[in-house]
Amino acid sequence: MLDKEPTHQFRCEYCSNYVPSFSPDIGICPFCELSADKTTDQLKANKPLFAALSELSDNITNQKFDDIAKSFSKMEELQKSPQALYAKGVISLMLSDKEYTKRDYATPNGYMEDNADAINIGLVHFSAAKAAFFAAISLADKQPSQLSTYTKFLAYFRLKDVYNAKRELSLLKTAAPDSAIAKYADMLYCSMVHDKKLNDSIAKVVDIGIPNAFFYYSDSLAKGKNFKEAKRIIDRLLKNVEIPKGRKLLLGIERAQTIM
Repeated sequence: MLDKEPTHQFRCEYCSNYVPSFSPDIGICPFCELSADKTTDQLKANKPLFAALSELSDNITNQKFDDIAKSFSKMEELQKSPQALYAKGVISLMLSDKEYTKRDYATPNGYMEDNADAINIGLVHFSAAKAAFFAAISLADKQPSQLSTYTKFLAYFRLKDVYNAKRELSLLKTAAPDSAIAKYADMLYCSMVHDKKLNDSIAKVVDIGIPNAFFYYSDSLAKGKNFKEAKRIIDRLLKNVEIPKGRKLLLGIERAQTIM
């Protein structure tokens, strides 16, 4: 699978990202990590939503960060769901990170005025992300389903709340132990707590055709300071699959190799 192009491509109806998969039934978005089972053509049936998704996708692709929040507001009006709120949180985190990367401490006033705007705007987006995650959790509590449980798990995962993430994972595994979302959530949890069973959980996700699993395999190798193998895995993955955070991981591995 690692050296092959995915056989199917879905589209995330919450963050607009393309979702590669080797399964004909389901994919997991490599950006927000919600499940996806609709193709672009299927999403086109909902013209207002597809227009909003396309606008959001264009703004992300062209790095029009000031317009991303506006695009997502349009989508929120069309999708009042825990998943949409959670995706808003993920996008807000991305915007926060982008603002923080604008800081430049090499400038004469690097610790003062020159970086104040980036820091303040970054904090605004970070606060918006946390608010969106908690709103998603609250709404999911009122709409019980396997997808709601998975969404709550993802929100707690992003909030780095190990206790509540473990609880939602347990509920998900009890309700649907063989589902793709339960296996994927187990992999994320193992990654978060550095569980020794991580490689086993990664293998289960690979078996259901989700290529994102190789990102977490490379990440675990890098955390274990096996940078050579970590780079080999992420390099091979990125040749056939676009993982938004894959380039960042690769850059981090290459930087680590230069100081070893």
